[in-house]
Amino acid sequence: LKEEIDPGLLGQALEEVLPWFAGFKVKLKRGFFWYYFEENKRQPFVEQEGSWPCRYIDPVETGRFLFRVLYYGSRVHLETFHVLTDGTGAMQFLKAVCYRYCQLAHPDAFTPEQLATPYGTETAGEVQDGYLKHYVPAKSKTFREPGAYHLRGEHRIAGGLGVATALMPVDALKAECRRFGATVGEYLTA
Repeated sequence: LKEEIDPGLLGQALEEVLPWFAGFKVKLKRGFFWYYFEENKRQPFVEQEGSWPCRYIDPVETGRFLFRVLYYGSRVHLETFHVLTDGTGAMQFLKAVCYRYCQLAHPDAFTPEQLATPYGTETAGEVQDGYLKHYVPAKSKTFREPGAYHLRGEHRIAGGLGVATALMPVDALKAECRRFGATVGEYLTA
């Protein structure tokens, strides 16, 4: 944003928006055969960014929520556990939190109609299960695939990020790309 984040207002915005996004107000429970979601009745909180991005979301640290709203300076970001939503749902949730934060920080910049409803929200009656709506049973196909390639080497420290670097002669790389009729980018991506 354009100004330093007020953590109190950001926390209030998160608390006010969360009921509109029922899929985020859950905790993960262990069942007899599988895990399942249950409503989380605790209050969420925001925290100042103080570590590396995309670190493990420890449910004990987050009040059993499977997401984190972090801030630093004028930046707000959201990290979610991968089972909660896809990128579009996460973006809608983050936009709603930021919009409500702006409403709380600068109420005079909004009309009464704009202040009445958080951005990008839907009522519980409008929430639907996309899997049930779009699932079409298909005939099972039987096919055999070769086994996956397994990388060998040292494991990273839990939660650590890293960059893999490879050096290779460019002429040999280009020759291999021509053999497959691919660009360097296509070949390396594949």
